[in-house]
Amino acid sequence: AGHDLLLFFFLMIRRPPRSTLFPYTTLFRSHTQLSNYAEALMDLGIPVQVDRDGWLGSPVVQLARFAVAFAADPTDRYAALGFLTLGPEAMPVQEALEHARSKSLLDHLALKPLIEVSGMNQTHSMSTFVTEVLECSGLSAWVQTQPNPRQIRADLLRLESEAQAFSDTQVDMRAAAGFYGNNAKTFLGWLVKRQSERGADRHPNAGGNQAVGVELVTWHGSKEIGRAHV
Repeated sequence: AGHDLLLFFFLMIRRPPRSTLFPYTTLFRSHTQLSNYAEALMDLGIPVQVDRDGWLGSPVVQLARFAVAFAADPTDRYAALGFLTLGPEAMPVQEALEHARSKSLLDHLALKPLIEVSGMNQTHSMSTFVTEVLECSGLSAWVQTQPNPRQIRADLLRLESEAQAFSDTQVDMRAAAGFYGNNAKTFLGWLVKRQSERGADRHPNAGGNQAVGVELVTWHGSKEIGRAHV
């Protein structure tokens, strides 16, 4: 652990200040190493700004996708399992599976708010539907209790932005790409396809132009930093 700590400080590079609090960027050889350090820093209560891919597969975005999928289809047991085990309820997987076997899973109280907004999937724009799902599910409030809440909140805001982009895209343009309809199922498929575009799966910057924590970047990603200096 001591050697890792020394390596960490050795790799800290002073950047032109964007914040008086966290004017540092830390470089790593791989995304795996970066992720390990990000988790360790967050466990210590140190805010982290992560410059990496993996937004779509991040835990909070997976959780939000489960919430959207279940709200759109309250018979979706897989989405219900994902939401209950990963989300605010934090239900142990074994317990969730037992509920599924006894067919009581879909009756869980934590799912009721999502069932209540289900009809909006067909009557409202996807941007409105996604925002409502995040609110009624408690995710918007729950993220504030998590490690590195500003980054997690930024990831959720990115999902809302994607929903707005989906709503703003012409129906015929989506159809030309193989996505038909305006419902959540179409949106979630469109979202996965969209992340294959270069740079589209990057985590958003939680602070915009302001640094909100120690910035973690791979050596390759550091080429975009610009005026960094030792």
